[in-house]
Amino acid sequence: MNWWFTSRESYGITAADDLDDTVGTVARFIEQLQANMSSPSEKELITVQMLGIARARKEARAIIGSHGQAMPLFISILRSGTPIAKLNVAAILTVLCKDEDLRLKVLLGGCIPPLLSLLESESTETRKAAAEAIFEVSSGGLSDDHVGMKIFVTEGVVPTLWEQLSPTNKQDKVVEGFVTGALRNLCGEKDGYWRAALEAGGVDIIVDLLSSDNAAAQSNAASLLARLMLAFSDSIPKVIDSGVVKVLLHLVGKNNDTSVRASAADALEALSLRSSAAKKAIVDANGVHILIGAVVAPSKECMQGEHAQALQGHATHALANICRGMSDLILYLGELSRSSCLAAAVADIVGALAYALMVFEQTSGLDEEPFDVAQVEDVLVMLLKPRDNKLVQDRVLEAMASLYGNTHLSRWLNHAEAKRVLIGLITMAAADVHEHLILYLTSLCCDKVGVWEAIGNREGIQLLISLLGLSSEQHQEYAVQLLAILTNQADDCKWAITAAGGIPPLVQLLETGSQKAREDAAHILWNLCCHSEDICACVESAGAVPAFLWLLRIGGPKGQEASAKALTKLV
Repeated sequence: MNWWFTSRESYGITAADDLDDTVGTVARFIEQLQANMSSPSEKELITVQMLGIARARKEARAIIGSHGQAMPLFISILRSGTPIAKLNVAAILTVLCKDEDLRLKVLLGGCIPPLLSLLESESTETRKAAAEAIFEVSSGGLSDDHVGMKIFVTEGVVPTLWEQLSPTNKQDKVVEGFVTGALRNLCGEKDGYWRAALEAGGVDIIVDLLSSDNAAAQSNAASLLARLMLAFSDSIPKVIDSGVVKVLLHLVGKNNDTSVRASAADALEALSLRSSAAKKAIVDANGVHILIGAVVAPSKECMQGEHAQALQGHATHALANICRGMSDLILYLGELSRSSCLAAAVADIVGALAYALMVFEQTSGLDEEPFDVAQVEDVLVMLLKPRDNKLVQDRVLEAMASLYGNTHLSRWLNHAEAKRVLIGLITMAAADVHEHLILYLTSLCCDKVGVWEAIGNREGIQLLISLLGLSSEQHQEYAVQLLAILTNQADDCKWAITAAGGIPPLVQLLETGSQKAREDAAHILWNLCCHSEDICACVESAGAVPAFLWLLRIGGPKGQEASAKALTKLV
């Protein structure tokens, strides 16, 4: 039998192979593994070929996983094969476990005992392969997998993994990362594994891992610490005494991996939730400002992805725990922003306030104001100066957008929708109109006037009309939306729009604007037609009838309704 192949064939199949060839190739490999005549070196070659085909093709993984003899053969090799064959099989199992359906088959196939044995191997590479396979096979967790839970409990997986992390076992960094990852998969905050962890010196092990130079181990250890705190709050004093608060605050900082920062913030959230002493320790270690920095880190450092979101969320909740709730946190950040003298500090504080305002939810007492929302608005308006530091100004606008965009909070403020639209216009405005728009917003917030008065009457209308012709779709939408709000509130603005030459660009928007802009433009023109026969004639002479008919045919429900109403006035 010829066991040696060319370089392309040595990894299983060529590009021309189809599904039938893949089935045949897998069947041949398994048949060869079963053959008594196969030598140990030949089995090494076969397993590396199977590893290649499993990595290369998803259908190959499915075929391997569904073959009745595959798992028994793999388990046999894990128990009695050569070190290279064992390593190859462990790697095959790792690849298979990346598909959830196959992961369950691997778990039920009896792989746990031999993989745990391989963790004791003298070969670092073998331990790496075994640890990675255990990590992958445990990646589904245990919450809804009662059979899996029984298997992991019966085989004593968690205590064995804790033993691997004992200071007496000097583990390779890769092994350490996968072992802590497997523990992270298996140890939830509500299961019974933590008693075994505590008995195995879990607190000391976790604290030591937090100070390692292995990012994966640090991240997993911090996550494990968070769950330990939630499961056994009576262990918190020992954790605090170990100096872990300062370590976690350091890990939240800028120079660490994002996953480490997110997990450290998770641990700080758990600590601050369960312990007053932990809150004090965090505050005493300058933790409030560090956590504020963590909340704004994703925007300052251009971070993206789930770890960035987790960092913001956990840091915000930790701050809320320290302040006795989100409402108090928002008020605290508002007051803190007023008292700080450094522009950079103000920018970070207001940035954290912006995030807190965005995510705030009121789950009870919906008929009661959650806190003095107007007080927060007053602070932000005070900080909003037309010619102030740009970073501070951007953060203040971001916070105001969050405030007016949060339905739980905006309903307690006057003209919230108009203010939200003004914020949008300000953030997109050119320098020559930026200052005017900020003054409009400030007047609307402070002078107890309507939108018409706040924008300076005709002056504001002229500015808004000039924005209708801009190329930015979003800019057009904001401008026409504010005009729509104005025509609903102030009759005086309707002649002002007409006199400023606003009708032709509004008719143009019916044809070329976005769906939102078309709907608002149609609503404005209908309002104008209702106000005066003379204005109605101006609308008709601008060619509105064909535009309304076109919108009636292709527009959305709101646009069609406004078009129909306007046409009844025009025709």
